[in-house]
Amino acid sequence: MVSATSDAFDRTSARRAARRQQIRRRRRAFGLVVVALIVAAGAFALRPGGGTPSVLGQAAPTRFMPVRPIAPPPGSLRDLRAALPVADGVLHGNPNRRMVALTFDDGPSGRTPAILRVLARHGAHATFFVVGRATRGMEPVLRHIAASGNELGDHTYSHADLLTLKTAGRTRQLRWTRVLVQKATGIQARFFRPPYGATGPAVNRLGRSLGLIPILWSVDSRDWQMPGTKAIVRRVLANVGPGSIVLLHDGGGDRHETLRALPAILRALAKRHLQPVTLSKLLADVPPATAFSSTSFDGGDARG
Repeated sequence: MVSATSDAFDRTSARRAARRQQIRRRRRAFGLVVVALIVAAGAFALRPGGGTPSVLGQAAPTRFMPVRPIAPPPGSLRDLRAALPVADGVLHGNPNRRMVALTFDDGPSGRTPAILRVLARHGAHATFFVVGRATRGMEPVLRHIAASGNELGDHTYSHADLLTLKTAGRTRQLRWTRVLVQKATGIQARFFRPPYGATGPAVNRLGRSLGLIPILWSVDSRDWQMPGTKAIVRRVLANVGPGSIVLLHDGGGDRHETLRALPAILRALAKRHLQPVTLSKLLADVPPATAFSSTSFDGGDARG
């Protein structure tokens, strides 16, 4: 009887000792994890831009690190701003310079990186008018656009018809997208394009008050209609010339036809000695007065 009691006591003691040892091991492991986290936090704080302290108890602002250093878009727009009436938008550039501006609306989308690769292969640059809500989660694409020498413009937050909104609604549509572009890239958009080409003096004046130049177009590919790759190429090349602003789309729908049409368009422009550039470069010289439009614009942008 005594022996059985002793054996039971020994077993109980052994179980307690095992539990104490297991608890000690867990505590050591937890301590190692805490130390590792402290070391990692210290390393992050020592990184450039890392560990930014909060201001007045507020959370530190989100930082979007660029792919590589981003330079401001080329070309001064000082003369254009001075010459352009505040109620007007720009239809095309200087016809005396052998440059054209390819512009892409409604992105970014899954097609945008492929379009950027095509542009890079042909040594061409373009301007991308982005929809604010489409930029969510696509910040790396915005940074790629800017870092590769292309340009970003404002196409409102939700692709809204600005003529149907009051001043406050128009302001929000433009400001929200401009803020998202700046947060993602560190660059402020210089231009805005009203969706559907729905604009007029009041819309243009508002854009100018926000520091944005209203941009329309002189060549409409109507690629949003999905007319086929050959039709897109044909429409662009039948109308393009020095100073043209060409409307294309990289978002807002399936843009595989636009992607397939782009190489043929770029090859034809090269044969015609027309250089595809950003709007900032195209408009660095003051366009002639015929480039300005002060009336409501009958545009052909996608309404889908």
